[in-house]
Amino acid sequence: MKKIVYPLLFAAVVLGQTACQKTAFKNEAAGSAGNERSMAFSRKELYKIDSTGSKTIFSNQSLDAMRIAAASDQEAVVKKISDIVAPVVADLRKQMEAEPDIYKGYQVAIKAIADAKTSDEKKSKADYVSKAYYPFIKKIWEEAKVDEPYYQSKIREVFPASVRDMIRFDEFLRFQLIVQNPVQSYSPGGSSEPPVSTPPISKPDDPNPFLCVSAIPTSFFLFDNYKSGIGTGSHRSDRNFTNTGSPYCGLDTKTDTQGPWGSRSEIGITLDSFHIPGRFPLDSRRLQSTLVYDWGGTAYATSVLGTSLASYYETPVFEDQLEHWRSSRTICSPVTFVMFSMLNEDATFTSPLSTKQAGKVLVFGYGAANLSSASGIAFAGATSYAETMNWKVCEMP
Repeated sequence: MKKIVYPLLFAAVVLGQTACQKTAFKNEAAGSAGNERSMAFSRKELYKIDSTGSKTIFSNQSLDAMRIAAASDQEAVVKKISDIVAPVVADLRKQMEAEPDIYKGYQVAIKAIADAKTSDEKKSKADYVSKAYYPFIKKIWEEAKVDEPYYQSKIREVFPASVRDMIRFDEFLRFQLIVQNPVQSYSPGGSSEPPVSTPPISKPDDPNPFLCVSAIPTSFFLFDNYKSGIGTGSHRSDRNFTNTGSPYCGLDTKTDTQGPWGSRSEIGITLDSFHIPGRFPLDSRRLQSTLVYDWGGTAYATSVLGTSLASYYETPVFEDQLEHWRSSRTICSPVTFVMFSMLNEDATFTSPLSTKQAGKVLVFGYGAANLSSASGIAFAGATSYAETMNWKVCEMP
């Protein structure tokens, strides 16, 4: 699938970017430093219960009432980790300053990763640091006699109990946290991912054939962001055609931050809108959405002396637990050195059947987001994109 080219960063981003449909919608729920919320969509805000008693991705809620939260509790996480490892940072600072030439070169090499323009360039420079400065960092780390089990335990306690065992530590207290939930439908107790459904075949003389409509031509996007301290962020939506002539619609987000303190997040979701009766007649037939999409992201967390953390996220926003993203990748360099992450994958989702409701209907598609935070002499950044070539809403019996 064709990947969107990331745009140039903007120091300030206008919320509610022009959408696939070339219609702008404003989201008035921008986060603030004094009102931190986890990066999640609210069940209460997005959903209503249809006549079958099940949650539905189809909503009669007005677009003006839509809210997506971009503020994140990551700031608190990074600040707590920074406080925990402060004694280690102090010890390493003394040893680095005792070798000023290497220390200066190390700072220049770390900053070069953040200054690189593309993800490939960042990865290349991160690989260079990993090879060129590993002996130096290894030597002073061993001389500092860091009690790694103690600090690992303290860092785990910063995170919710449900994900602590998912944290994987590497040398120098660096770690990654990978959450990969299966896409599930809204059936009681959850269920495995259903197969992609196709509408029943109508006879040529059927006066009321089953309708199946692509949501790509009329879909649009809703964006939000959050900023604190030093950093930049951007988001973009696009609708175009692949080399084979297939239409696609996608979004991408990007953040970069640096110390002494910086935090940024960018988040976007796709929606479609239609009327009943209108696109579909108001009758007893039910509706179902199928979505095949591609998503990916990158993240870098680099530190001379400080804490850097970066994450990228993806979800079909109509999965069964909206307070959790389906997939997320988080990397962190709490004290020093570098980490880099890159991922690309395809995903498929089929929604539960939903009864039709009269009036204007919103149908939810997919979402992507990323966030990054840096404290001290540190840099962090992330990108995330999601795009689809097959998103349909169909009538079913």
